[in-house]
Amino acid sequence: MNHSNFNFYDTFDFDDDTPMFAFQVATVVVAKKESNNQRRRTGYRGSIPGHNIVNRNRNEGKLRLYNDYFAKNPKFTEIQF
Repeated sequence: MNHSNFNFYDTFDFDDDTPMFAFQVATVVVAKKESNNQRRRTGYRGSIPGHNIVNRNRNEGKLRLYNDYFAKNPKFTEIQF
């Protein structure tokens, strides 16, 4: 296979919404699994009184990750790896 002409979207029969939907499903699955793991590790649920809350802009990070690697025109391509 000639990688310089390889197009991920041509390999599979995706419609325009498939990559975004797959990313959203994967995000929900990972978040749920992490939530379950966190509860199992600590046994504590909720905020800890006296601890500072840091806004990590997770939603922006998820969108940036999608746009960098999974969007129709990603910032980083397979050729770069």
